[in-house]
Amino acid sequence: MTNRAQRIGIGLLLATFCVPWSVMAQAAAYKNWDVKNRLRIEHDDNVFTSSENELKSWKLIDQVDLGYNLSMENTLLSLHWRPALIMWENRPGDDQSFDSAFDASFNHVLSPRWSLSLKDTFRFSENPEQVDRGVTVRQKNEFLYNALLGAASHLFNPKTRLELAGRWVTLQYDEDDQIAQFNDYDLYVGGLTLQHSWKPETAFSADVRLESLEYATPERDSDTLSLGAGLEHTFNPGLLGSVRVGHQSRDFKSETVLQNDSTLPFFDLSLTYLPAPATRLTVGSSHSLFESDVYPYSSTDRSRSFVSLGHDFSASVSGYLTGSYTRNEYSANEAANSALIDPNTGQPAFIIRDGEEEWYQFSARLSYKISRRNSLEINWQYTDVESDVRENFKRNRGGVGWVLRI
Repeated sequence: MTNRAQRIGIGLLLATFCVPWSVMAQAAAYKNWDVKNRLRIEHDDNVFTSSENELKSWKLIDQVDLGYNLSMENTLLSLHWRPALIMWENRPGDDQSFDSAFDASFNHVLSPRWSLSLKDTFRFSENPEQVDRGVTVRQKNEFLYNALLGAASHLFNPKTRLELAGRWVTLQYDEDDQIAQFNDYDLYVGGLTLQHSWKPETAFSADVRLESLEYATPERDSDTLSLGAGLEHTFNPGLLGSVRVGHQSRDFKSETVLQNDSTLPFFDLSLTYLPAPATRLTVGSSHSLFESDVYPYSSTDRSRSFVSLGHDFSASVSGYLTGSYTRNEYSANEAANSALIDPNTGQPAFIIRDGEEEWYQFSARLSYKISRRNSLEINWQYTDVESDVRENFKRNRGGVGWVLRI
């Protein structure tokens, strides 16, 4: 991967690109561009997410947000690239790191009945945390993450729609590290969803999904079939809810996994309440089979509950609060048994047991808009992990930032 000199070079190159982009954004011909710069100073009280001898450090983060939005009669295009240079006051081994995030979405109406959509999420990071679908996936290494989603939708009539969708997710760690040998994976998903609007405020859906999960260690590979049904309902203009329930069946491909398959009913619930135009409250809960990021387990039963609150105190001051609780359950019967044997001695290397872990995550952010171009932010994040299968840790991060809209 990149060394320090390469990262600094990339940062300077990105800064060079930002200059002409920012100039173009100010011209009328480039009114679709949106360029921002976020400069933050944060304090991290557990840089390496350790259970003891926590390392504390200040860090300076400079992130550029380059956005392009295009709206035409039948087409919507949105592109956002957010490179960031992070400089640590106290991090042994490397006091600088480079992150890159890219998000793209494309929607096109082919005809009154057919439409297409594409969405891509790309992340490259040298930080020891990555959030995937609301859940923190943690490894102390550089990684590359990409999720590509494509869908084609057919409208049978104004109330009934059929969607064919596919998704590819890949997580790749530094190829020179042992983590990549065990935890790199590719997830391929295909599915059909039929949705019918029974009333203007109520819609039903039914879906079938096929997943193929391929790890760097093939003995953890699996195929999953999911059958589900959903309901979306608007109780009133200030209260919206959705629920999806169904059944999942996961087949493990390798004979080294003691259990041939795993079945589980799943659910996904969410409720949004708007008590006032300036306030939005969302709560939700889910339970399902999920890919495991802990070797040698091939799967995990994951439960998650969350709450988020946003409120505009005034035209220039906004606040946000979020909290979540995640519980992962790992079964020894769903682990690759080849991990039990030391290839050098032929004797058991370690004993694999059932395990559980709990994640508590909270965050808060306050934003103050000084002018059309300038705003200030205060943020705080807290993570508490209690696990049987990896190191426990607690982590606080807080800081202040300045956002300049160019």
